[in-house]
Amino acid sequence: MNLQVQASMEVVKDSYTSETSFTVVTFAPVQGFIGSSRKLRDLYGSSLLLSVLAKAIYDDAQERGFEVLSPALVNTARGTPNLLVINGPYKKGHGQDALQKTWVHILDATRQWLESNLPQFNYHWEPVWKQWQNHAWEYFHAQGSTISQARKHLALVKQQRAWSGINWSGESSTLGGSDAVARPSLGLVVDPRLISNAQCKDEATAFIRALQDLQPLGEPFAGVGEQLSLPELIKRLVTYPVIAKNAFKDEQLINVLPKRFDAIANSCNLVWFMADGDEVGKYLAKNSQGNQNQEAAALKSFSNAMRSWATKLYEDIPKHTGQKSTVVYAGGDDLLGALHDRPGFEGDGIGEPLSSNDLVSWLKKFPSIWREHGQNITVSMGLVYVSAKVPQREALEQVRLAESSAKAKGRDRFALRLLFSGGQSIEWVCPWCELPRILDGYRDRENRQMGNAHWGHLASDLISLDGRRAIKGKSDTAKAVANAIWDIYFPGLEAPKGLNQPLGDWLVALSQVFSRLLKPNKQEVNS
Repeated sequence: MNLQVQASMEVVKDSYTSETSFTVVTFAPVQGFIGSSRKLRDLYGSSLLLSVLAKAIYDDAQERGFEVLSPALVNTARGTPNLLVINGPYKKGHGQDALQKTWVHILDATRQWLESNLPQFNYHWEPVWKQWQNHAWEYFHAQGSTISQARKHLALVKQQRAWSGINWSGESSTLGGSDAVARPSLGLVVDPRLISNAQCKDEATAFIRALQDLQPLGEPFAGVGEQLSLPELIKRLVTYPVIAKNAFKDEQLINVLPKRFDAIANSCNLVWFMADGDEVGKYLAKNSQGNQNQEAAALKSFSNAMRSWATKLYEDIPKHTGQKSTVVYAGGDDLLGALHDRPGFEGDGIGEPLSSNDLVSWLKKFPSIWREHGQNITVSMGLVYVSAKVPQREALEQVRLAESSAKAKGRDRFALRLLFSGGQSIEWVCPWCELPRILDGYRDRENRQMGNAHWGHLASDLISLDGRRAIKGKSDTAKAVANAIWDIYFPGLEAPKGLNQPLGDWLVALSQVFSRLLKPNKQEVNS
């Protein structure tokens, strides 16, 4: 620890007095196994684990007589954020114990199910499970006389290393690559000269195949050649109700586990979306007016409104999209999900493929869905349209970057990226209010509009102008050309405001995206 961080920590420790009014708690996985999610099922399982563990800390604080200001209590653990603000001096050890107890229960339930359903193996892996019980999570705890001070102290605490890595031998998992492949003899103490990597690999492969042969799981449980570490195995298994009913105590959580992951995995195209409320801290500060009591009341009211709204999204968004979407996480003012092909009857196969019009319809509907929570804040969203060939981890990284781009370009807007299998992408950022005007106001060269319009007409003109360096940039000439193009293709429509970039640059990006998405013959993006 450097001297600056050490000095800052002394300030934090000095703040832990009898006058402490607020406690802020969060936690994170040590080895990053939550982030290394190859399948949508993995991502959903990661979200479940974080939410259930956060709910355990929430419940413990409540049982000890503390008021949890954020997150607000709803009727299910799903979507519970892993950042808690507690009114009062909630002890660090109590939160750690609550998290640990719940995590151990999840691991024990999962291991018992595996061993009882696959009795043909000789298991020597208990020591490894014990290691993952004790070294899977970093827990961060800070206090302060105000919520703002407690948050600042938490940021300092998170600079410290608060975990121990797990040593292992053998091959690494094919998913995250940082941990050993799960196999029944993983914890066996043996001279490494007496067992080869090939033997370990054969055992891990046999174990995965045995899992695939089990009725509740099936062939899609693991991909070809896929080998998982223990925590990666756990986050996938807990998405199956037969395991979740023992791993999770929340019965409502068990009842809402999606049954359509396999159909989603077979979608030809996906649109990942990630949304986040804009400047929430400033909004809460404005409502609290610098008063400590009002700060707590404002946070609690906001959290209650957002959590009550978010918990409905798991069912409401699929309904809005004709069952062509899945919400992975809705924790309040942040949201992660995907648009995909509509699953067939009872989740078997594909009922109807995702179209570009489904994406446009979603973008038009979302602002009204957002306003339902009743809080006076705007939202920024990143979206990435990808083919099935693009790895999920790459798509998720791109959707995070797209959301950041929407924030950087002025907030209250979306950033839509078309991501191709070669790694290239095209991005267009648009204020929410401008999208309906653009779709309704566009006229191609033959004066066709809306669904019949050919966006390639605009794209071809802009390609020609861009090649002559006549459309992009802030020069007077570029501005004049951009305005002229706007008047031709959007007659009678006022040019958009608040773009935070030159109109010409914005039009070029618009034309590149829409000429690929919105073709008169309803062709899809060629990825």
